[in-house]
Amino acid sequence: MLVYANPAALEAWTGEPAPDNAVQLIRRASTMVGVATRAARYEVTPAGLPSDEDQSDAMRDAVCAQVNAWHVAGVDPTGDALTAKVTASTIDGASVTLDAATEAADRQRIAVTLCSDAWDILTLAGLIGGNPWVMP
Repeated sequence: MLVYANPAALEAWTGEPAPDNAVQLIRRASTMVGVATRAARYEVTPAGLPSDEDQSDAMRDAVCAQVNAWHVAGVDPTGDALTAKVTASTIDGASVTLDAATEAADRQRIAVTLCSDAWDILTLAGLIGGNPWVMP
């Protein structure tokens, strides 16, 4: 399996220390990036990574963006993505109730879908979709 980033790259991307399970999150995000770019054509190194530095950087950045999106959303796709969260809270007479079904669906979507930042990074690097400027 190809891994496009490492904890140091994640720390550089977020400006924060990498989480304890950074290696697992990076592996999962790398798989998602690999799936998203499976139809892309590019030169590779003997290790199978893009030999073009811009493409390699884009894959690394997309992985970091994905892991950061999980962090911001409080989702761990390697563990508790579907764990139920508190759906009601009352403090001094005020109460808040969340729609547990909607929250669970949102958490599931975030856990298994490449975030828009990662998608945009890969698209701009020419790794997703076609190049509209090249005639067939």
